Amino acid sequence: MTADIHVNLDGGNYPLENTIEFTAADSGMNGHRVIYRALEGNIPILDGAVPVTGWTKYEGNIYQAKLDFTTKLRTLVVNDERAYMANQKANAKGGWGSFDVKEGQADWAWIDGSTADGVKFDPNQVPNLSNPEDIEVLRNTKFNSHIIGIREVTEEGKDRVLKFQQPYAAIALNVKYGPYSPKGDQVIYNAFEFLDEPGEFYFDRKKQILFYIPRDGQDMSTAEVYAPRTGSLITIQGSSKTERVNNLSFIGFTFANTEAVLPEVAGSVGKSTVQAATFVRAFDEPDWHITAYRAYDTMPGAVNVSSAQSIQFSGNTFKHIGNEGICFINDVNDSEFTGNICTDIGGGAIQVGHPQHVYEGDTHEHAIYPPETEAVCRNILIENNVLYDTTTLFYGHAPITAYFVEGLNIVRNHIQKCNYTAVSLGWGWNNFDEISIPENPTKTARNNSFNYNRVYDCMRMLHDGGAFYTLGSQPDSEASGNYVKASTTHFQGVYHPDEGTAWYTGKDLVFEIRPDQDNFELNKWRNKHDNHYANVYTTSKELKLGAPNCTVEDMHVIPDANWPEEALKIIRAAGPSADHHDLLKVIPDISFKEDKRYDNSEVIVSKEMVTKATQPTESEGGRYEAEEAKLSNGAKTAKKHKDYSGNGYVEGFYDSATAEVTFGVESDELGTYDFNLRYAAGHNACKNLGLYVNGEKSEVLDLKSTGDWNKWETHSVSVFLKEGLNSIALKPDSQSTDCINLDYIQIAE
Repeated sequence: MTADIHVNLDGGNYPLENTIEFTAADSGMNGHRVIYRALEGNIPILDGAVPVTGWTKYEGNIYQAKLDFTTKLRTLVVNDERAYMANQKANAKGGWGSFDVKEGQADWAWIDGSTADGVKFDPNQVPNLSNPEDIEVLRNTKFNSHIIGIREVTEEGKDRVLKFQQPYAAIALNVKYGPYSPKGDQVIYNAFEFLDEPGEFYFDRKKQILFYIPRDGQDMSTAEVYAPRTGSLITIQGSSKTERVNNLSFIGFTFANTEAVLPEVAGSVGKSTVQAATFVRAFDEPDWHITAYRAYDTMPGAVNVSSAQSIQFSGNTFKHIGNEGICFINDVNDSEFTGNICTDIGGGAIQVGHPQHVYEGDTHEHAIYPPETEAVCRNILIENNVLYDTTTLFYGHAPITAYFVEGLNIVRNHIQKCNYTAVSLGWGWNNFDEISIPENPTKTARNNSFNYNRVYDCMRMLHDGGAFYTLGSQPDSEASGNYVKASTTHFQGVYHPDEGTAWYTGKDLVFEIRPDQDNFELNKWRNKHDNHYANVYTTSKELKLGAPNCTVEDMHVIPDANWPEEALKIIRAAGPSADHHDLLKVIPDISFKEDKRYDNSEVIVSKEMVTKATQPTESEGGRYEAEEAKLSNGAKTAKKHKDYSGNGYVEGFYDSATAEVTFGVESDELGTYDFNLRYAAGHNACKNLGLYVNGEKSEVLDLKSTGDWNKWETHSVSVFLKEGLNSIALKPDSQSTDCINLDYIQIAE
């Protein structure tokens, strides 16, 4: 490749029967990208479903239509709204029968054990059900939910018995922390006998007939109905750490209508775990810490990325997704998810990392990733996204879940309406930290940030979570500038640093919560230590402290949320930037849309928003290396040309109108400063590079050609800086092949 390749898609519906697979052979080469984008003004929809037409009245308010599927249907979309499998609540009386497991009897049997083989109900609550092999039972715990498939329904004595699909039920019953229980409240799904509410459906796959009860106002003669047939739309998968997929961009797509696929083990289905967007895949030690989570894997998404570098998803919409939205799982580097909408997601919107990444390159029996493939995800940017109405099917997931990750930056997102924790960051609890195993602690989670986000209406159903939930030791991490508004009573701390959380700092926070809700769960519990927060405005005085070297300073309690100007400044600085406010259109009613007090269109970039902003030192002579600045929208570090300063230079301006480099520059006083910009321009003169100071355009630079990409020259610019921290950004005003590589900017002597 000698230039970027642009693959432009026209608008319209692109139905996918199978997942599109990208491998290393599909990479951008020689520093160039392959850019898949929507034609301007068009919306290409990658659609995992088929339309369902020909609806007729069955009986009463039930309609029917022919559907040529042979598999169970767990998801349906009617007039752009999710429908749900017919269901009914019932109270379980306890387990039935016995299912015995012998180590080695199958590839899923890792230890010996015995569990129940079914669950008993009162026949007055649960009738005899048809097509039992399609039935599922859901049981919520305090912070999770379990789903188990059924194989047979019988009546024995005074009990209605739902016999489990095995071995998955045994796997779910064998979990130590909050396992599935065959006692208490359950929800039985996917039985025709329970089809009685508007918005419910049932698919009889033997007869290939789909039944549905319309919601108010839905006319089935004109309704647009989609039945998903695939769970994943795109997979980006390299083969090793030396054969990654590189330099791909996806811009302006809609990813829609995927199936909520349950994990399958030996022909049995279910979805069980201890926590988060994981599932247990084998009958193993009940205490998952003992074997470093070897029996656990991550749920797949509509988009799945592993063994990849410099992958970009910008300006897309993910909607009506069955499992997760996008998953950056193993060895994904220098990639970004920016300016996207995720709405009506069955699980979480974004998943980063893997629970088995306690160590990199280790080997153990049943390891999912061999040493030549395994690596944590590094330098992932999640910025300016709107994540609305997630966890609609898998209640124990979070809109954003990350495990062992390094350099994950979650910045200026709006997160609203989820059933559990809004953001879960970290893994390993205290079981692998420097206190529990000082001879060999995990070091794969560090340098993460959760800054300047808005979180609304989280923790709607489950308990023991928070707006921001953390686990394990994460050196050099930060959570500042966030605004949380929620009326739930389920918080275990708006910030819930759970077991092992250490080395977080944060400041400038606003929590609008119930007066009895805990602000910070910083109690003395399993190796929490060295977490410091300051300047907190809150409607609740509740606070739990006691963990070693943990502090909360300057907590201002304002019960009526009549916020002072300083708190309003924090609120205004949180959430998507002004140029991404159009993404909020997906939310039908949002309180700050018309509230000018919360308008952030005039907010100036602050230090915390400029990730990795360098500061001048005496030895550097006021030099700001481009590779150490904030890189976004395709700008990236490179080293293939010679004679650069520092650890590389920044490229990505070639034929781009989005690539951006942002420096954080301290000024002792208000005034005009001269900077030298060192660059190479191997083509013609570059005349389209805009210079922005504190968000305002200063000028468009005219940079003469250097004649060769290995030849560097300097260009002098004058900028007016305010006292304190300033942002200096360079980004093209238009696409052009006449561009630069940027080495550094330096205060002129």
